[in-house]
Amino acid sequence: MAEQGESFPARNYFLPGGGPDSLMMVAGAGILQTSPNAENAQKFIEFLLSVPGQQYFTSQTFEYPVIAGVQTSASLPPFEELDAIAIDIDLNAMSDLEGTAALLGELGLLE
Repeated sequence: MAEQGESFPARNYFLPGGGPDSLMMVAGAGILQTSPNAENAQKFIEFLLSVPGQQYFTSQTFEYPVIAGVQTSASLPPFEELDAIAIDIDLNAMSDLEGTAALLGELGLLE
């Protein structure tokens, strides 16, 4: 967005009052026990969790930091306010992978 300026038509948007469109995705990282390069994988994860690594995510991909001391993007609502827009979803009810894949296929989003 910074390269496009304020006229760029896309923005992160948080809908008030909750709903399925206010979903927050959580990312994770891990190292397989069978990894042939576990030492470098560990170093990479340590970088991701460092201040420079977290600053990349907050400034370039506009995500919330997972460590203290890293500034959140001004385009995001304060993390403490997210509970107000959260919804209560039973993740066990989301087990219909085939139905989801069929729907995404019908919409042309999955081949």
